[in-house]
Amino acid sequence: MEAYLAADASEAKKQLEEAEATKKTAETALRDAQKVLDGDAGPDGAYHVLRDRCFSVKVSQYTYEVCAFGRAKQDHTSLGSFREWRADNTKWYFGGGQHCPGRGARDLVVSLRCGSEEWLENVGEPETCSYAADLYTPAACG
Repeated sequence: MEAYLAADASEAKKQLEEAEATKKTAETALRDAQKVLDGDAGPDGAYHVLRDRCFSVKVSQYTYEVCAFGRAKQDHTSLGSFREWRADNTKWYFGGGQHCPGRGARDLVVSLRCGSEEWLENVGEPETCSYAADLYTPAACG
């Protein structure tokens, strides 16, 4: 009889461990989803639709790429990672980019403009290693 109970207890323990592992995985997924929802996606979450999307444009010999709430680069040179909103939630600031001699880290300010579709343009370098660009998007039309 003890062998029978030990086998039942062993099976129950195995099922409990599997259930706990499933629960832990689900809790991790829930926390990750909540981080996305809690992330600052602008007024009323209007810019959440841009999350995980990247926009690029070729200007002269360089290709610029801006990833919403992510990173920005000029070809293989980092212009930084998303740091904060600026100007009453109408601009994204990317900071901490690749070091620039005599200046420090490169950075980029992206102005969000109303447009019927998404596109990046007007990329420039108003100051050495400090960049600016316009991102047109319907999300800015609200």
